[in-house]
Amino acid sequence: MDIVYSHNNNWFFADLAERLFHDLPTERRARARLLNVREFLDAEPSDHVVVVNWHEATMEPSIKGREPILRRRVAAAARRTLVCAECVGTDWFQNQFADDIEWSELVDVGWFEQELPSERAETPYRFVFNAPTRTERLQLEAHLATADAERPIPWAFIASLTEDRAGFADELVKWDPRGFLFLPTVMPVRPGSGRLEKHHLDRILSATRFYIWRAQHDFAYFESFRVLDALLRGAFPVKIDPLFRTRFQETGCVFGGLPEMIDVFSRTDRTEAFARLVRLLLDRPTLGQSFTEVLDA
Repeated sequence: MDIVYSHNNNWFFADLAERLFHDLPTERRARARLLNVREFLDAEPSDHVVVVNWHEATMEPSIKGREPILRRRVAAAARRTLVCAECVGTDWFQNQFADDIEWSELVDVGWFEQELPSERAETPYRFVFNAPTRTERLQLEAHLATADAERPIPWAFIASLTEDRAGFADELVKWDPRGFLFLPTVMPVRPGSGRLEKHHLDRILSATRFYIWRAQHDFAYFESFRVLDALLRGAFPVKIDPLFRTRFQETGCVFGGLPEMIDVFSRTDRTEAFARLVRLLLDRPTLGQSFTEVLDA
């Protein structure tokens, strides 16, 4: 089995590929390869190809001009698994199917299952809960012991710039002007592009109390990766979602608006809320275990 990903586009998906591979059970990992797209094109192909975000793979800068070869090689594999972490209904999701490859299955990674649009109904849908890996479990357990440590940044708000987000940023600044705000214009998330990379996020969220984001879709979607980004660095995740708050109420980290969130944490200890969410994750099988079970089902 080959797990294939783009290594010079969005680090978010490269990170997902690495998490999936390194958390596989030992025996399964010994029979698998983690290959960036360029390595995949230069290697003898496996009969089972797992592509993490097909659209990002086809946009990999280092294979420019070789995209048709990539399409033919993936399409020719005996088993073709598409791993997706996109909101159904968005262009980012639709882009996964732009080349009409007949995928053996779509593996949707997140916290809540999604319903495929009618034009994709024939694609076998598999859901994998985005749980911590074995290594990440150790990180979360360590944070449980230090969750009440002093954090100088009250909130962080990181997203591409839109008018709605700029307005929400004003709300945050009025609440507490000491937060961290990063709203760049939309652009490819590549090394050196001026966007935050993983090591930047590590430093920021490790000093932040609340990592806040705001719903950007008119669809019920829960950004589980942002939750893990926060928890793995000791910050508490907060999603502001006035449309679908009740859909995700069980998580304990989704609110209808900033005033509601402020009110809740005026009465609720952040440390206790953090511990409750971490224990919820520690009760789940690891990401690699769940992924393996789905592949073998």
